[in-house]
Amino acid sequence: MITVEKLLGKLNTQDPNFIVEVNNEQYPCDRLPFGQLLSMDDNHDVETQVGSFNRNMEVIYMSCPIFRQLANQTEIIGDPYKIVEKVLSPAEIYLFYTKILEQYFNQQKIDVEAVKKP
Repeated sequence: MITVEKLLGKLNTQDPNFIVEVNNEQYPCDRLPFGQLLSMDDNHDVETQVGSFNRNMEVIYMSCPIFRQLANQTEIIGDPYKIVEKVLSPAEIYLFYTKILEQYFNQQKIDVEAVKKP
C-alpha cells in the first residue's frame, strides 16, 4: 500500500538536471515541468513540419540555459529560441529534442518498473 513516505521518497528522486550529448558535445539541461512541455505543443501547430520544428527548438531553448545565454549575447530577429537553428542542424535539433523527451519518458519507465516490484 502506498504511504506518504513512499511518495515523499519518489518526489525527491527525480533529478532536475541532466546532460544531453549531441555530436560529442555535452549540453547541461534543466528538467522543465511536463505541463510546460505540453504548453509548447499547444503554442505551435505541431501537426505541421514547421510547427513541430519550432516546438523542438523552443523545448531545447527553454531546457538548456546555454542557448538563452547565447541569445542574450546576439541579435536574433523574431523568437529568441530560433538561435538554436543558427548553431545546430535540423538533424541535430531533432536528435536533441528526442534526447530531452527521453529524460521524461525514461523516468516513467523507472516508475513503472518500481510499481511492478513486489
